[in-house]
Amino acid sequence: MLLDAREQRFDIVPAENVDRLSRDEIESAAALRKRLEFLGIEFHTVVDGRVSELHAGLKGLMSALDVEIGRTHEQEPGCRRERPLHQG
Repeated sequence: MLLDAREQRFDIVPAENVDRLSRDEIESAAALRKRLEFLGIEFHTVVDGRVSELHAGLKGLMSALDVEIGRTHEQEPGCRRERPLHQG
């Protein structure tokens, strides 16, 4: 995708959600979005439309908190999760 981006073969990356931009950590997704933006390529999601730097940062923060809450919850003695924390 990055090679095609450098060659200006597209100008929008569509996705279902912000977290679909990268399978790696949140920082990697943010770096990729920033690189694409530098090349003049926008990132759009089905629900949110065009994703700005602020929007991506807030979504990343919320995802990180969701993961951390899940880890904390699983570490409690005698705690058993009946259903997933995030259904989406």
